[in-house]
Amino acid sequence: MGLAAATGEDAMRRREEIAVSLGEALKELRIFTYLVHPPGLQKDGLRSTLEHFVAGFAHRADLKATVRASARIDDLSHDLQRSVFRVVQEALSNAHRHGSATRIGVNAKLARGVLFVRISDNGRGMSTSQTGSPAPNGHGMGVGIPGMRARMQQFGGDLQIRSHPGRTTVLAIVPLTPRRGEPNRTGHPPELFPEFGETA
Repeated sequence: MGLAAATGEDAMRRREEIAVSLGEALKELRIFTYLVHPPGLQKDGLRSTLEHFVAGFAHRADLKATVRASARIDDLSHDLQRSVFRVVQEALSNAHRHGSATRIGVNAKLARGVLFVRISDNGRGMSTSQTGSPAPNGHGMGVGIPGMRARMQQFGGDLQIRSHPGRTTVLAIVPLTPRRGEPNRTGHPPELFPEFGETA
């Protein structure tokens, strides 16, 4: 093989690599733009906004997604609806960017005076420190998960995460009707996780 042929093959390979990189960059740009400029909550309500947002995100990220949401979530305060929406946004972004998920399920319902929002994916999973559980050295937790948890805690709720290779589940819990004089309780038992059914 002559020098000219070798040089030509090398140039072609580099052009192909650049084309692939540009394609991935454009895909990420479309996803980022969608995250920055989501549909409006005030006009459509949380249920419809979640359905349209998740469908749009799935299309741009080239993954499969399902949404099951009770119509009653539209009766939540606007501030709580906005915080729930941001938690779903962050969870989907994490599943795509860090978990390399191909399937995502979002479920939102009210039961026994408590709001449950579950986001599940089939990605690679997270380490214990990434899920927000105490790490031996106190490091390893990104800003996304603490921010998600803080959004729920401002309403007296909490955020729980279970993760292992092939499945990560994020569960946001917000008690809406605590008894008079009784603080909101967020230490719900793990049996609450499977009550939505498997969707991711």
